Amino acid sequence: MSILSERPAVAKLPITALGPHFGAEIHRTDLGSLDDDQVLALREALVSYKVLFVRGRNHLDDAAQIEFGRRLGEVTVGHPVHDSGDVAPEVYSLDSQDNGFADKQFAQWWGDHRVAARTVGTKTLNHPVVGELVLDWDTLTANTDPDQHLTVWTAEPGSPTHERLRILASWAAGQNLPASPPLT
Repeated sequence: MSILSERPAVAKLPITALGPHFGAEIHRTDLGSLDDDQVLALREALVSYKVLFVRGRNHLDDAAQIEFGRRLGEVTVGHPVHDSGDVAPEVYSLDSQDNGFADKQFAQWWGDHRVAARTVGTKTLNHPVVGELVLDWDTLTANTDPDQHLTVWTAEPGSPTHERLRILASWAAGQNLPASPPLT
């Protein structure tokens, strides 16, 4: 599912841009009662503004927050290593009044970029000439410099993607390679 729908959003939300390229506020909106058109408008605003501050959203309990998150896309665990105790795994508490734990930990995680970091996955790309490419990716981080990352893209050997990448590589090298033998 794409973050944007094929149909235009007809719903209007009270959105105020915070800057010319980044960030917006949404006021007087009950996230728990949005209809599909309003959710689409919210998703489009998220794509346009990158960050949305929804004022007055504290009326959602954990279950309602998770359900609302599912209407926007895939919901993941709140933090890959630490939990917030007696709440759903999709929720991570940032309550600085709760022994100060969450606030200090979040500042540390934010500072070292471990907030919801994804290091592996699968991506489907559509190349204009060879068509669909299904690639697995892994991101490696240098031990000596955590800001240095190497992302490795791989295709399943013998798969249609593998063959399509061989075709692209042969064109890039200026030669036509024979098809690789099937795996046994």
